[in-house]
Amino acid sequence: MNGEPPNTGGRATDLVERAVPWLLLALAAALRLPRLDLRPLHHDEGTNVIFLLRFLREGAYHYDPSNYHGPLLYFLSVAPILLFGTSTTMLRAAPALLGTLMAALAWGLRREIGRAGAVAAGILLATSPCLVYYSRDNIHEIYLVFLTLLLVVGLVRGLGSPRLGWFVMAGAAAGGLLATKETACLTFLALGAGLAGSRRGGLPAPRRAALIACVVAAGAVAVILYSDFFTDMGGLRRPIEALRLWGQRGLRGDGHAKPWWYFLGILRREEPAILLAAVAGAAVALKHRDRFAGFLALWAAAMVALYS
Repeated sequence: MNGEPPNTGGRATDLVERAVPWLLLALAAALRLPRLDLRPLHHDEGTNVIFLLRFLREGAYHYDPSNYHGPLLYFLSVAPILLFGTSTTMLRAAPALLGTLMAALAWGLRREIGRAGAVAAGILLATSPCLVYYSRDNIHEIYLVFLTLLLVVGLVRGLGSPRLGWFVMAGAAAGGLLATKETACLTFLALGAGLAGSRRGGLPAPRRAALIACVVAAGAVAVILYSDFFTDMGGLRRPIEALRLWGQRGLRGDGHAKPWWYFLGILRREEPAILLAAVAGAAVALKHRDRFAGFLALWAAAMVALYS
């Protein structure tokens, strides 16, 4: 867990380094891509299809702050349909591909959590029953999870690199989060809590230029998507209105109220391997005072607490 140095081994080790992310991708793809049309669309997907087909017909998507969440899903989902035609498989192609790519992102944190830890994380991401299920449904959740992990990998790699490209990627991911779902604010709060509680996870302080690049990229992505590529500048006001509306709904419950232990119950029942690994990892982090592992533990705990 203590920041493994870059690989300095021989050719065989180098081949393994190159092969691991591809093997993780293959494992995730095998569980996500086949027979995407096996199940009929459920209610939320059907609602998204209405707006997606309207987007295809009219060539524009106008974000409604009172419902249906952000525009990113529609902009990404339209590409496979334009290329290969309208079908259930093509409707679900974008989330299935994002869910597949997510498994390989864990390898980007191998210096911080070790190669074995990165492989284990990648396997858990690839085989998670919940992540596989939501990768095969075109609703907003898998977009949110993928972009969150992309944001973390971009920031971590950027803090150890002189290049600004990592921060641009992280900023684009943050902008995508803002344009995906209103609960992105909870993601940012949880990440902030994890970084603050672990003293930045033991990572170096970011350079001013890197922070500017990150913020500019985030703002550019969010503005482009909410304004429908600058054709509807009034759309930039709607996310602010959405925070008020969805904040009130979240506090009231509005038919979605759950007991505080609801998500922990789901993790215990559906994701016992991930839950046990998380508890064990947090214990090891505390024992060894590993600041990056402490960041991961605090981030996870903050997310569970905020949603609960």
